[in-house]
Amino acid sequence: MNKISLNYIASIIPLLGAIIVTNGFFSKVSAQNISTPDTTDSVAATVENQEFPQWGYYTVRRDFRRCASPICGGYFIKQVNLKATPCLDGVFRSECYVSAID
Repeated sequence: MNKISLNYIASIIPLLGAIIVTNGFFSKVSAQNISTPDTTDSVAATVENQEFPQWGYYTVRRDFRRCASPICGGYFIKQVNLKATPCLDGVFRSECYVSAID
């Protein structure tokens, strides 16, 4: 081995060490976890006296059922990347019905 290849190897070793350390660090770091119970609409969990974030990403799906206005014709909302969404009545459901969106 000549002197140039030894300098090259000596400069690569700290770089590889830094990559290994950061890979181990970033695999442990995750986004904020908003825990919700695993529920379905038939088995809904009631939540009392807890505050839930008013921010986040929601999907909105129009209700095309044909019936009286406050019961049908609104929207179904659902939080993205969560199994359940806290509805206005304090129950976790897969999606919540709202009659209007401001």
